[in-house]
Amino acid sequence: MHQPLTVLKFGGSVLRSEDDLRLGVHEAYRWLRAGSRVVVVVSAFEGTTDRLLSQARSYSENADDKACALLLATGEFTTASLLALAFARAGVKAQVLGPQAIGLRTRGQGTNADPASVDRRVIDRGLEQSPVVIIPGFVGVDEINQFTLLGRGGSDLTALFLAAELGATRCRLIKDVDGLYDRDPALPGPPARRFRSVSWETALTLDGGVIQHKAVLLARARGLSIEVGSFQRSDVTLVGPGSDVFYAPAPTPAPLRVALLGAGTVGGGVHGLIDPLRADFEITRVAVRSASSPRDTAIAPVLVTESPVKAAAVPGDDVVVELIGGTDAAYHAVRAALSAGKHVVTANKALIAAHGTELRDLALRAGGSLRYSAAVGGAAPLLESVETLRRQGTHIESVEGVINGTTNFVLDLVQSGISLEDAIKAAQERGYAEADPSRDLDAIDAAEKLSLLVFHAFDANLRWEDVSRTGLRDQTLGELLARRREGQVVRLIASARRTPEGIVASVQPRLVDASHPLASISGAENRLVITAADGVATVVGGTGAGRWPTAQSVVADLFDLRRQLRATLPPSTHRPTENGKPQRAHPPSVEIETRPVADSARLAVVGATGAVGREVLSILSSRGIPHSRVLALASENSAGTWIPYGDQRVQIEALQDQSFRGAELAIFAASADIARKFAPLAVAAGAVVVDNSSAFRLDPRIPLIVPEINGSHITAAADPPRLIANPNCSTVILLTAVEPLRRSFGVTSISVATYQAVSGAGLAAMDELRSQTRRVLDGNEPSPSFFKEPCAFNVFSHDSDVDANTGLNVEERKIIDEARKIWGDPALPITPTCIRVPVLRAHTQAITVRLATPATEAQVRAAYAAATGVSIIDDRPSNRFPTPLLATGRDDVLVGRLRPDPAANVGPGGSSDSWCLLACGDQLRKGAATNALQIADLLALAEIT
Repeated sequence: MHQPLTVLKFGGSVLRSEDDLRLGVHEAYRWLRAGSRVVVVVSAFEGTTDRLLSQARSYSENADDKACALLLATGEFTTASLLALAFARAGVKAQVLGPQAIGLRTRGQGTNADPASVDRRVIDRGLEQSPVVIIPGFVGVDEINQFTLLGRGGSDLTALFLAAELGATRCRLIKDVDGLYDRDPALPGPPARRFRSVSWETALTLDGGVIQHKAVLLARARGLSIEVGSFQRSDVTLVGPGSDVFYAPAPTPAPLRVALLGAGTVGGGVHGLIDPLRADFEITRVAVRSASSPRDTAIAPVLVTESPVKAAAVPGDDVVVELIGGTDAAYHAVRAALSAGKHVVTANKALIAAHGTELRDLALRAGGSLRYSAAVGGAAPLLESVETLRRQGTHIESVEGVINGTTNFVLDLVQSGISLEDAIKAAQERGYAEADPSRDLDAIDAAEKLSLLVFHAFDANLRWEDVSRTGLRDQTLGELLARRREGQVVRLIASARRTPEGIVASVQPRLVDASHPLASISGAENRLVITAADGVATVVGGTGAGRWPTAQSVVADLFDLRRQLRATLPPSTHRPTENGKPQRAHPPSVEIETRPVADSARLAVVGATGAVGREVLSILSSRGIPHSRVLALASENSAGTWIPYGDQRVQIEALQDQSFRGAELAIFAASADIARKFAPLAVAAGAVVVDNSSAFRLDPRIPLIVPEINGSHITAAADPPRLIANPNCSTVILLTAVEPLRRSFGVTSISVATYQAVSGAGLAAMDELRSQTRRVLDGNEPSPSFFKEPCAFNVFSHDSDVDANTGLNVEERKIIDEARKIWGDPALPITPTCIRVPVLRAHTQAITVRLATPATEAQVRAAYAAATGVSIIDDRPSNRFPTPLLATGRDDVLVGRLRPDPAANVGPGGSSDSWCLLACGDQLRKGAATNALQIADLLALAEIT
């Protein structure tokens, strides 16, 4: 799998002293969790360069450039070295590569040089050995390998140059301000406006205090876009080729209110990490088992309480961090927090292994969330990596790894000749093992973690008790050590894989050869090998035990939640206008042609990694749209990955406020919440939006379009809309199938039973059907997790919520409301019954239509023969009618089983006012992607662009 690369730059304004190194670790770890490799460029601590320069000048005002450069470089090297040590404490492997090691050659004067070349192979090798490479900024070497300096802003220059040379996915300059402003906010006068995006040219007119003009000129020359902002932010300023857009003024978000349950080893570590971050987090209370117990963390006594369950339920907190351990008290505390609608972060793998399904369901129902990255792997982002691969559509076949750092530490010592008892004592002294190490040594801890990995990798509920286990105190360990050959090592390996018999999982000590990915880890390190169905393996690792690695993962969950809940900044209205309408901003070289928008425009696809988003990309590629015109957007966790685009690939970019710069069309294939947040931003940026979610469908101001039915709402509009809603897939299929009858004879009522494929619920639902089918065929229980009911060999009522008063579920209500809006008949009687069936793709509908004017069978067939968007498959002698398999991959709706309703009266000539039919439609195509692109084509005809 291609891994994205993020280049981060930390200057002296943000790393002012050693106390700030943790902030750098938090920021880099954020991108590691998102699946990216990271290059960090650092400056000297604040004031260090000035102090060293003053020291040099105290010897001579005409100090030798090379000697001065060497002295000043010690500031950057000191910061880089200490940052690497801070990463190590947090359980993240990092290495420092100096300018001589990477061959960062410069040209020009010794103290004001410019970067000229770099040996990227050295950096690539460094990133193969560790996920983070730290490079001192501001410093290069000349042709004879003597140190040179890059002048004021030299670390920015280093970061930009490396990002361009390495082909980085992202280059972000972390500053002590939240972006670039059109004027200094501290000066008197009108309020300064913060840029959402700013062109290189405009950036060169600013004072250069935040980003030096020399760096901007380099970015422009290399065609590099730069992100400028502060730690842990998503709303940064993008400096690049686009137009100038401002953020609207917005209040500073309040800090996240955090109740901390537990102040022991990990809890104290979390407290120590977030207590200084008071702009982001406010610790409201700390629950401990005994207030009189000694603690090595300074916690204000007023915050301390001895009742975790009561602390979890106190109103007003945003998130509860559970670190008390065990399962009994922790379970009741987490339930209390989730029931109150709070978010929960925990590192308690035993709790999640025992009660995860219940607690996840509770969080979903109550509107909160349950996060437990630290429960598996500590600082090693194991669960995050599995989730990232699944979001990319990867079908995972197996996971195998060392997921218990304590036992790995113990095994290393045992294999060096130390007794098992002494190795356990050493682990306890290092804080890797509890006083009673049984859960580690008997492989219980690893089995619990493996059960969580199985859930996230395979959508399967596996009890940890059902994992085959062999611990370290079993005689097997002695036998393995006796059989060990040269180069082999013993590892306690947890593995799970798909088989025809279902998921097979085990934890056992095994001998592995030196070439095995799990052989080279040491100490408390964890490592996981994730193998996809195509044989491609992804390896991820980090320290899996200890106070700081676990605390680091917990804090990363808190930061993720903080960014998610941070108030959305609306787009500014400060945009140039023409005739009262916002002007579209296009690069000077782009010429907008008068062809359908989907064939010529710059296209943004939001939710590109989902089932509908992938279908949109498939259709665009089949139309011959160059991949260079397509902007594939998804979550930050998917950013930098690649997904198929015909016989090519497109790279996913993180969906951000400024993502729609230069886009003419945006197809949204994401959730309603994403659409509500980002669709207005896309429109404000000049794009036309077609939204597949439910966010705007019933808004009377927003057209709801099926092109074959009401496309004239777009083409005939005097002022064509810039935001259009795509109906629910079941509505599209139903109305497309019935429209020929409505046009010819009128419709007075409809009764429909839908038999909906699981892909209507997304990729995870499809995976569940596959895995459950295997389990049932092998004689096992289906173990539902995504759906409440088993989906294999079963039929059940649609999985959306049911209204207690009407008895209608959400899917049925959508069909009624949307059909009435599209047809303009607010009182039309419609009776839907929506069912989920064990079919991967394409919905089927059994429809009974009552007509305003009775029709004969010949007239009905003639109406369909003249219709667009439907195909008739109605072979009675051969008993051949529409099926989901026939409909899969097609853009038209299949109609068959045309027959008069036997319960209706037959009129003259065999006419009937009630007709039955069967319809099948691919809900990912005509029900979503195809319909959206057909709307886009209508927009082009309406000359929107």
